[in-house]
Amino acid sequence: ARAGMLTFAMNEWDPELLRGARCLFLVDTQRPFRPAELGDMATFVHEGGLVVLALGGDQEELEGWAGVAVGEEALGSLPKHEEPLQPRFVDAHPVAGPPGARALYRYGELELVLAMAQGAGKIVVLGDPRFFAAKNVEGAWGTWPGNVHLIREMLAEGNCLQDPLAPPFDAPTDTTPGEP
Repeated sequence: ARAGMLTFAMNEWDPELLRGARCLFLVDTQRPFRPAELGDMATFVHEGGLVVLALGGDQEELEGWAGVAVGEEALGSLPKHEEPLQPRFVDAHPVAGPPGARALYRYGELELVLAMAQGAGKIVVLGDPRFFAAKNVEGAWGTWPGNVHLIREMLAEGNCLQDPLAPPFDAPTDTTPGEP
């Protein structure tokens, strides 16, 4: 459980799991959502939950639900020159949102991650269906600091972190001699 959270994979829709959650990540969804499921998500957000959607331009149903348009043509991997403190995108797509949407990450003039308030909660749309792939976030080499930072920023949008000011899970802890 990273960042103090217990995670579940929901292979079959379970509204009871959603009722007990603070955040819901939808990554590389494999089937269309039923109207009741979209309604469950809308209720979840309006009551204070965070929904994070990792989309790639071919999920019009979720784009419509979130009120965004994700570019259909992939930009590929970004940034072109990897910098560990910047997020790394595998299959980036620009995201256009409604008025009031706030960009959490831009690459030049292109918005790749947007946050939108809905009722008491938020929706975050990330224009990369493969961003959360294990090899993009962490691997045998460790974690990618820019991606960890962006994920923590997304979680903080929905107040999903127990302590949003706490260091990332892989940050060294300062153990100054003589202090408890």
